[in-house]
Amino acid sequence: MTAWKEQFQAYAQQLLDEAKAPGAAIAVARNGELLYEGMFGFRDREQQLPLSRDTVFGIASITKSFTCVAIMQLQEAGKLSVHDPVVKYLPEFRAGDHELTARMSIHHFMTHTPGIMPMPYLDGAMRRSMENDPAVIGTKAEEELKTVPYLDTYEEVMEAIAGFEGKPLSEPGGAFSYNNDVYGLLGAIIEHGQQPDV
Repeated sequence: MTAWKEQFQAYAQQLLDEAKAPGAAIAVARNGELLYEGMFGFRDREQQLPLSRDTVFGIASITKSFTCVAIMQLQEAGKLSVHDPVVKYLPEFRAGDHELTARMSIHHFMTHTPGIMPMPYLDGAMRRSMENDPAVIGTKAEEELKTVPYLDTYEEVMEAIAGFEGKPLSEPGGAFSYNNDVYGLLGAIIEHGQQPDV
């Protein structure tokens, strides 16, 4: 093993130890060439089961970067602009009064600045899969999940959002507020952008 790889492994292990992370899979590439690949720690710390190439990681909000890449690809293809109002692609979208909603752009959604507070609908949209998640089963989160209504269709999500009673935080672009629900709506815009008539 080359000296830089040994130094890199030591540094990576130090970072994981400081973060008290159970494990990580790390790869280094340059110009499309894989220079390093390594597994650190455990996929199950209690049973001392090591990470492997087949370990599945929950990547959570890293998916937001994929969503933004897809939006930018659609913009490059001329199928939308990030400055377009959301209602151009989702005419049934309502959040607050009609005028406020009409001023919300795709860019506002991408940057968590639509001017609306976080909404409580992500768990309803994910409830069926969360009910089968071993990380949820038998926990307090499982009990809390039982109080969340199912939102199984796009129409149900849009209806729930339209009925949200949270007050606007600002004009679109005026305040940052992390919002998972608007990223779900960006997914719907991406689906729309894939249609041949767009």
